[in-house]
Amino acid sequence: MMMLKRFLYLAEEGSYSTGEVPDTVVGIALSGVPLATLIAAEEGLKLAVYLPAKHSRSETPTGSLSGTFSTITAQRCIIIDDVVTTGTTLAEAIAFLRRHGATPVAVWSLFDKQGVREIDGVPIHSLFAISRLG
Repeated sequence: MMMLKRFLYLAEEGSYSTGEVPDTVVGIALSGVPLATLIAAEEGLKLAVYLPAKHSRSETPTGSLSGTFSTITAQRCIIIDDVVTTGTTLAEAIAFLRRHGATPVAVWSLFDKQGVREIDGVPIHSLFAISRLG
């Protein structure tokens, strides 16, 4: 779990509980998928891709899981996205995973724009916090 340890160390967490080791990495399409793929490959974890409602082409936009990748039922999942802004997409993904029998254990992002620390009880770990100047 070297990548997991490095990420949490860089996110100033220092360590992680072995009880929170995930089975599946869920990348948020589109920009969270490359990092999720890297983490899943390095750690030997399953990969799933979540397509947020904002990317849906249907008349009634809903989020969905790509059928090309792993299923999430009964899986402990970490969710990967590039940027946390309002948390709306992450809240949607967390609710989707729970409705489909998964347990989201953490969200990881590269950048945090708003200082969001958790969504619906799921902790958020970001490598960098972005602040406005002026």
